[in-house]
Amino acid sequence: MTRTIFNSLGSNFGANVAMASFNQPSPHARAQLVAFLETRYSGKVTLTYKGRDALALALTAIKQHGQKRQVVVTAFTCFTVYQAIRTAGLTPVYLDIAPGNLNFSSQDLASCLSKNHEVGAVIIQNTLGFPVDMVAISRICQQAKVALIEDLAHSIGAVYDAGHEAGMVGDFTILSFSQDKVVDGVSGGAVIVRNEVYDNSVLSPRSRLPLPPGLYWRDRLYPFFTTIIRKTYPVGLGKVIHKLLKALNWLPRPVGQRSYIDYELPSWHCQLILRQFQMLAQTMQHRRKLAKIYAQRLDPHFLIPQPTNQIEQAACLRFPIWVNGRDRLVNALRKNGFYLSDIWYDAPIAPRKYLAKTDYRNGQCPQAEAMAEHIFNLPTHQNISVEQAKKLVTLVNHHANE
Repeated sequence: MTRTIFNSLGSNFGANVAMASFNQPSPHARAQLVAFLETRYSGKVTLTYKGRDALALALTAIKQHGQKRQVVVTAFTCFTVYQAIRTAGLTPVYLDIAPGNLNFSSQDLASCLSKNHEVGAVIIQNTLGFPVDMVAISRICQQAKVALIEDLAHSIGAVYDAGHEAGMVGDFTILSFSQDKVVDGVSGGAVIVRNEVYDNSVLSPRSRLPLPPGLYWRDRLYPFFTTIIRKTYPVGLGKVIHKLLKALNWLPRPVGQRSYIDYELPSWHCQLILRQFQMLAQTMQHRRKLAKIYAQRLDPHFLIPQPTNQIEQAACLRFPIWVNGRDRLVNALRKNGFYLSDIWYDAPIAPRKYLAKTDYRNGQCPQAEAMAEHIFNLPTHQNISVEQAKKLVTLVNHHANE
């Protein structure tokens, strides 16, 4: 049977996790996860059900600390980041990505802060796991007396030029454990206060509501359902199951949901997150190995300089390339069992269907807009092998010669 490859759809999970979905979670998992994260990231931890809620809590704490109401964020990001900024009652300031890069430059940040004295925080994203120039950015934020937030939604395990692991530099570290992330708990997030200057009253542990049973079981069955879908997709059954579960709203949606800031993160999620942290070194090794295959074997005109040059430092959540005729490539790969149509990011504030709900205006950030029109992401997760990655390279290179 031909193996089908997706960029998402439970691709961080195998049959072992699918079956473990039915096991009783440890009642101590939540406390164990908090202790682990506090030791790893040297700060005070609050767990949340969603990563965007963790970001909103951090921004709320920053707002209470001062009077500044603006937040610098890359213009090449997700709608959930925009949601978090607005939930905290703040205003985003979009900074364009640098040419050949997935992040904004330290020079552009310095220029922005010198002209705008209403900025109270800067969010660093390390897009798709490829790190920023954190040495320079940290210095700029300190000089401007602006809070620095490291959002590790893409970049758990990444390392900056100075040798610091991502999450060990900023005033706050934000973690997202949503589906398809480096550490995948189906859902989950954490805010870590690393600077005691900031008021901890918003972040201190408080009584939270238990997750509604329907939401809880939708998450918990996700590894099982998606494993069945992937296994049976080549014979057509998986496609039917996928459509049925989506119609019944039994597959979690990472974008477009309401806030769950008042809900606790269940023990089952915490246990899965801890397990994935234990496998992080192995995960990084696999992701970087596949990224090197793509960088070394692809036609050079596909390659974007930053991800090509930073593989050893990056979390390599996916490997991004620059493609002309992206829709044609998506269709060609689908015929060969590679379903890679979910584009990160297809708009400066993505997904594109949510862009109109933001205050972003066309032309604000031309580099991000151009990248959104051409970026295509190759998978690096555990369910794609070295041999399959090489086959994928052959198919992509063939697209270049058509």
